[in-house]
Amino acid sequence: VGPPHRVVDLAGTLALVAAAARRALLSALVERVRDDSSATLDLTAAAEAVVDRTTAGGADADPDAVADVRLRLVHVHLPKLVENGVVSFDSEDGVVRYRGDADVEAVLASLAGLRTD
Repeated sequence: VGPPHRVVDLAGTLALVAAAARRALLSALVERVRDDSSATLDLTAAAEAVVDRTTAGGADADPDAVADVRLRLVHVHLPKLVENGVVSFDSEDGVVRYRGDADVEAVLASLAGLRTD
């Protein structure tokens, strides 16, 4: 993965994780890095991870949701994450790669600690 890219300010970090889909995607990528050192997800797996983390039934309950999330990832969420250097996205291969960001990871960990489920 290399050295973590740093988002410059807290407001920028919070803006990146403000959307549930971005939080879910980043959390899935961070977990992959911790579990098996793989910092990548293909676009479909990324969309499934977002649906699994943001809906009660997950990707199995609503396959159409995966297609909708995939579209929103490509047109809304991935461009914002790429612009801020947190992920790279190869549109030809459909691969999302986490580049690492200690501030984003700290905010995600703090938010996970606030969950009451």
